[in-house]
Amino acid sequence: MLAAKDPTNAASQADVAASHDTIGDVCRSQGDHAGAITEYRASVAILEPLVAKDPTNADRQWYLAAMQNKVGEDPGGTAPGRAASTRRRSPSPGACKPRIPRTPTPGSWSTRSPRR
Repeated sequence: MLAAKDPTNAASQADVAASHDTIGDVCRSQGDHAGAITEYRASVAILEPLVAKDPTNADRQWYLAAMQNKVGEDPGGTAPGRAASTRRRSPSPGACKPRIPRTPTPGSWSTRSPRR
């Protein structure tokens, strides 16, 4: 297995993570929810260091978030570590502050009606 022979090869590691994702999807479709969660967690465990090593790789960041979401969904309600996955997904204080003001300020909106 190439990923085992060269653990520094990020592409091979990402392929292994994708394989865990696929196996997890198969487990979930067959009703093995605990098996699915185990596979999704294995994928997360591989992806987290890859994202840490290359934080500019948006594709891997997205994929890690998707895997964390699958772990957090707990499709059968059987995962004993649900609290841990919820803790990981909780935003930090202030992370959900609005980025724009809730009320318009003078000059931030137009009084013209849209063209028809």
